[in-house]
Amino acid sequence: ELVDQLLAARRKRNAVLGRLLDQIKDCWLFLDWNYDRFDDWVRAELDLSLRSAYRLRRAGRTLYWHPEIAAAVDGGLSLERAQALGDLVQTAAQARSWLVLANGVSLGELRRAARDPHSSTVQRQQYEKLLSDAPAIVQQALDQRQARLDAAAQALSETGASPTGLAGWHPGARRLGPKTALSPDQAQPATGDSTPDDPGSALDAESIKVALQRPVSDHTAESTDRPLYVVPGLLEAARWLLDTVALPAQRGCGRIKVKQDYTCQNPECRRRSLRNHVHHDQPRSLGGTDDDDNLRCLCASCHLRLVHGGFMAVERVGDAHVYLYPGRAEVVR
Repeated sequence: ELVDQLLAARRKRNAVLGRLLDQIKDCWLFLDWNYDRFDDWVRAELDLSLRSAYRLRRAGRTLYWHPEIAAAVDGGLSLERAQALGDLVQTAAQARSWLVLANGVSLGELRRAARDPHSSTVQRQQYEKLLSDAPAIVQQALDQRQARLDAAAQALSETGASPTGLAGWHPGARRLGPKTALSPDQAQPATGDSTPDDPGSALDAESIKVALQRPVSDHTAESTDRPLYVVPGLLEAARWLLDTVALPAQRGCGRIKVKQDYTCQNPECRRRSLRNHVHHDQPRSLGGTDDDDNLRCLCASCHLRLVHGGFMAVERVGDAHVYLYPGRAEVVR
């Protein structure tokens, strides 16, 4: 509770500081304080890096131009989400519409949507539809996963096989997915990994986020929205590599990496790398197949630390994929 209070106070302080920095820069107030440049004043008077100061100033400008977003920040919306919304909306009506979705869409997803503001109306409608369907999809994914966990536990007990390497699939695996929403007169579970076994209770909607399946070429927009600084010689080496080296053809399960453009499918990551791994949603040792529906391209960190560490699982429900994390979930369609 103390940490929550401190973070709330810090968020309010940053919101006020961002507005002040924007006014000081625009009105050249630093000249009255005997500084020739805004950057010199920041270095001398504020315990901030220039990068942090300009980031806060940019957020302050968003709050100045969009009072609706400023009111949401005062109510608890993070500055990062506010900035993403500021890049996305142009009118007060758009701001109000997106604020309804702000807490149901992950920060990375809001930033990706902001890169293409011309299709913001279509994206907002897709998010609204997916948000209304998300609780039922997540509940179906949890039921589906529980049935598969029960089958896996029975198979392990019958065969006497070792659960080594099957983190998330053995009987004592950590529970993944959002908790059940409790009424005010109900007590919270004693541990973070447990939840009341009440099939009639609804899932906690605040712990369910949504994301849209991005096209394969989506990374091109991400790579052109800002300059990329590299060490001398790296650009020439990259050009030589692209001109002279052909990537070996992916065989077997590796085909999914090509199909998914070597992009980590975890919506909270989306890292693109030739070193990404191929993951089986259901392990082959427990009946999983090599069909595309059971394969996923994941980066090494998401694959080894999250999935094989028992901190993430993926379930497919119809045309949607549900990514389950401890205490929360994200639905991608």
